[in-house]
Amino acid sequence: MTEYSQTVCSQSASFAPLKHVTAVLECKPFIRCDDEIVHELDDTEAFLRASVDQQPDNALYNHLLGRCLYLVRRYEDAEPFLRAAVNGEPNNATFIYWLGHCLDLQLRHKDAEPFLRTAVEAEPSNALYNHCLGYCLYCLLGEPAVPYLRAAAEAEPYNGPYSFWLGYCLYHLLRDRGEEPAVPYLRAAVRAEPYNGTYNLWLGCCLVTLLRYGDAEPFLRTAVRARPNDVRSKYVLGDCLYLLSKYKDAEPFLRAAVRWRPNYGPFNQVLGECLCRLSKYKDAEPFLHTAVEAEPGNTDYKAWLEHCRDKQRSSISRFFGWGGGHHTERTSQRTSQRQEKDPNRHAPQVQNMNNIAHQQWQGYIACNPGAYSI
Repeated sequence: MTEYSQTVCSQSASFAPLKHVTAVLECKPFIRCDDEIVHELDDTEAFLRASVDQQPDNALYNHLLGRCLYLVRRYEDAEPFLRAAVNGEPNNATFIYWLGHCLDLQLRHKDAEPFLRTAVEAEPSNALYNHCLGYCLYCLLGEPAVPYLRAAAEAEPYNGPYSFWLGYCLYHLLRDRGEEPAVPYLRAAVRAEPYNGTYNLWLGCCLVTLLRYGDAEPFLRTAVRARPNDVRSKYVLGDCLYLLSKYKDAEPFLRAAVRWRPNYGPFNQVLGECLCRLSKYKDAEPFLHTAVEAEPGNTDYKAWLEHCRDKQRSSISRFFGWGGGHHTERTSQRTSQRQEKDPNRHAPQVQNMNNIAHQQWQGYIACNPGAYSI
């Protein structure tokens, strides 16, 4: 129970239910609302609504009712009560923070920023306030978020979400300039929660983009084990295994990615290349053809499709003895030039995949506030 709540409850000693309500709401974190907790919060909501009806100007009652609705993820319902609490006590940093946080979880980052900034100015050493302001600024502006996320991560270095979001932010902001600054924070997040699929996935993505494929593989495998239905993790693992020349291991993960988005060019292209390297040219051709149809201006995709067809033609020529030796030699020459693996070749695909994942992750946050706030 916070000092403020203790003071209020001590002043209302005869109001015993208020102590219980405050204790329930300040248990942390409510990452998972099971049936028992939801039932208890239903009772709490009814009690608080009655209290607010009796004293509509009471800032604490409005705040607690808003917090109760927040915990069951009814953010729009919570907002007017949290706002009433701030209007009643405009200098209360706790009330201001919770209103800003509620707006932030509705993806109204621009509306949330002034409240979160005011909370940080009132309590500059509060790690939670810094973290949430940093997240809000990252969604709005990008780089100005770093000092606040860094302040939170340094204040609580063993807090996995704080370390993760600083590393995640640095990864996306510095992706074009080298992501090394992100690695220690993402590693710290994984150390704090070793089996967290999200943390392992983004550490793996960061290491892949740094061309450290061997280092990335175990984290990506952990991400897939932690979330076996997450196709994003399977794609990045498959791409990493492909770049490590583990083509047979990569194939099932890349096929899963294509099943997820069957018309997406990069997924089809990488799977097609992988099958070519396994000499499955007939299987590879439809995927390479789909990639070319998705991105008709991509000359690399066209070259791979031509190479695949050349290989199939040369196999037929050799089978029927149609003097394919000279043709095969030229094909082999072109193939050897094409198959010099450029380590940066997949960087745009990984970046595009990460952009997609980032957009989906922001939507996920709105439904899973416990994933980043403690």
